[in-house]
Amino acid sequence: MSSQRLFHLIPADQWAQVEGSEEYEPASLASEGFVHLSTAAQVAGTARMFFDDDADVVLLEVSVRDDDSRLNWEESLGPAGVEKFPHFYGPLPLEFITSATPWAQAQNPAKQLRRLTWQERADVSPPLPATAHDALVRLEAGSRRFARLGEPGARHTRQVSAEAFGLPLAEGQGLPQEPYAAVLSCSDARVPVELVLGAAANELFVVRVAGNVPGRECLGSLHYAAAALPTMKVMTVLGHSGCGAVTAAVDALLQPETYLAIVHDAPLRSIVDALLAGVRLAVRAVELEVGANPLRLAGSREALIDLSVIANAAITAHVLQRDLTGRDDVDVVWASYDLHRRRIGRPSETRWESGLHAAPRDESELDQILREAAKAAFMPTTDRV
Repeated sequence: MSSQRLFHLIPADQWAQVEGSEEYEPASLASEGFVHLSTAAQVAGTARMFFDDDADVVLLEVSVRDDDSRLNWEESLGPAGVEKFPHFYGPLPLEFITSATPWAQAQNPAKQLRRLTWQERADVSPPLPATAHDALVRLEAGSRRFARLGEPGARHTRQVSAEAFGLPLAEGQGLPQEPYAAVLSCSDARVPVELVLGAAANELFVVRVAGNVPGRECLGSLHYAAAALPTMKVMTVLGHSGCGAVTAAVDALLQPETYLAIVHDAPLRSIVDALLAGVRLAVRAVELEVGANPLRLAGSREALIDLSVIANAAITAHVLQRDLTGRDDVDVVWASYDLHRRRIGRPSETRWESGLHAAPRDESELDQILREAAKAAFMPTTDRV
């Protein structure tokens, strides 16, 4: 399902009170029954009509699905006269808000800077996580820091030791390998794994392959990490939205003729073949939850790709969980990285669940994850609130 890109202006002091809540309820909700929104073409006029030029105002970008019945287009008086504005009937879930930008910066693209600064300090050397829980806390905190960098004007400074850049403390001194987590991720250049998880050099043992497929070489690398790196406490599978390898597998099922283009390319074909299992499980989940075969639903390609990304990451985590032996102190987790919102997590039946999630322990848990994701991808928003 496609979404509407809409906007809402809010005084900065009010936004500071709203952040961290689950929903936003402006005064207009009580007085008029809805939240005022504007299109990209309308928002500048809305700002001039309701706020002084020097007012401290924040521009919220809001994503609302086309089929959300709470969104209505109604005639209202604007700066250009009577025109149709988007009105959202009900509290606005904060998960619908994709960015918050000071209005002064939003009007001037030259000011929309994102600054990530690594500052060396010899006296900063954070201790290695002692448990899998400690490692998960550090990874999730790092991912939240990275997600906030997506806001124009955002700045983040991390103070680290020279070792965090892969540099020894003294000339000629060796640097032991001490990652606290291993990550199996896609090769996609848009997924900077260390940055996404807020990690520095020597903190992550990263294995990358198109589609994060657990082939023999990748499994061998992860087996090495489990056997030879006692500092590793978490093994993570990180898929991502818009994955090209998963897209190729979905297209091979939707349009079999596309498979002919790779049938003679054995290495590439092996990746697509491995991903087809997840695509087929995604199709089954849709059939069970929605009661329709997505291969026969018009316009279902993008939703099936999103669901197949989730299926592939969860299946791979399940394989690693079952395959990992002799390391009871290691947790296997997984997530999908949203390229547009720069956040990690997974869709559930009612909302996006941020963070890293435990690998499914058995087929029934895997089935539940896929069915919830199928509802999120294929059911109307109003059925999931």
